[in-house]
Amino acid sequence: MQYKKQLLIGGAILGAILFYFFNQSSTKQPTTPLDPIEQLATNTPQETPKPIEQQSDERTVLETTIAVDVKGAVKKPGVYTMESDDRVYDAIMAAGGYKDTANSKAINHAARVQDEMVIYVPKRGEKVDEVGATNTVVAPSQQETDQALVNLNTADEAVLQTISGIGPAKAKTIIQHRTDNGPFQSVDDLKNVSGFGEKTVERLRPLVTVQ
Repeated sequence: MQYKKQLLIGGAILGAILFYFFNQSSTKQPTTPLDPIEQLATNTPQETPKPIEQQSDERTVLETTIAVDVKGAVKKPGVYTMESDDRVYDAIMAAGGYKDTANSKAINHAARVQDEMVIYVPKRGEKVDEVGATNTVVAPSQQETDQALVNLNTADEAVLQTISGIGPAKAKTIIQHRTDNGPFQSVDDLKNVSGFGEKTVERLRPLVTVQ
C-alpha cells in the first residue's frame, strides 16, 4: 500500500509539471516577421537636416550663377556657367576668345549676361537675320554697334565702369586725361593714359569708341 501511495503522488506531481509547460507553450505569442517596408524603415538611417545657414548659402550660389550658350566664331563654342554680374565679353573669353574670322565689332561686349542667353558671334561678312532663340545677342546694324560702344570722350565715371576691367580709379584717370589733354583722337590714345598698357588697350578695343 505504501508503494502504491508513492506512485500516485509521483504521478500527480509529474502530471502537474506537464500541464504547466503545456499551458505556457500554448499561450506564448508567435513572433511575426517585419514587413519588408517596416524593415526598410527600421534599417535606413534618417537623413540629418542641413543647417539653415548652409541651405541659404546653396540658394545664393544657385541664384547668382547662370548658364550662357556661346555660338559662332569662337574657339570653344558651348554652354558656360557665368556669374549674374558678368558681361558678354567675359562669356566670349570663357569660350576661348574670337576666331580670326570673327566680326567682333558686331557684339555689344558691355551688355550683362542673362540666364539662358545665346551669344552668337558672326563671321566677317556674315548676315544674321534670325538665330531662332530668345535672349540672343547677334550682329546689330553699324549704328546700333556704335551706340553700344562706350564713347571715351563723353562717358562719365559710371558709364566707364560698365566696361569690364574698368574700376573707379581707372575711370577717373581716363576723365582726367581727356580734361588735361583734350578729346581722344583714337582708341590707341589710351596707351598714353597712366595704367593702360598695350595689352589692356587691345582688350578694351572692342568695347570702346572715339567720337
